[in-house]
Amino acid sequence: MASPVTHVVDAETGEHLVVPLKRPPTATQRGTTPGEREGDSELASSEQIAAERKAQRQQVLLALQRRQHETLQAVVEEEVAAEKQREVQWRSEAHLGPAAQRLLRSRFTRERAAARERLERLRHEHELILVAKMAELNLLR
Repeated sequence: MASPVTHVVDAETGEHLVVPLKRPPTATQRGTTPGEREGDSELASSEQIAAERKAQRQQVLLALQRRQHETLQAVVEEEVAAEKQREVQWRSEAHLGPAAQRLLRSRFTRERAAARERLERLRHEHELILVAKMAELNLLR
């Protein structure tokens, strides 16, 4: 049986050449069985390495999310404590007249709104940081 050939053109001279194609050695010629081919083990190894790297990147991302959650939780706990303090203050100043109570209620409303804005800003910052980290780690599609 004749060896397969390919026809190519020399880029410098423009000459048409006929080049015989070399067949890769068979598994028996290499002394390996088909299941032990080098390419298969290299492919499996590179796939395993890629999977391990992806898992490591995901662990980095999870650690970031954990830290962000802890920060957010601390801010929420601060606000819960502030709300309890507002309740104590409200009860201790219940004897004040309606005008003073309106002022106090207004102040508490502003404090609560500021706390909501702080939490929203923190959530938004965390989201931006998380997306940037995902992009850095090539975890976005």
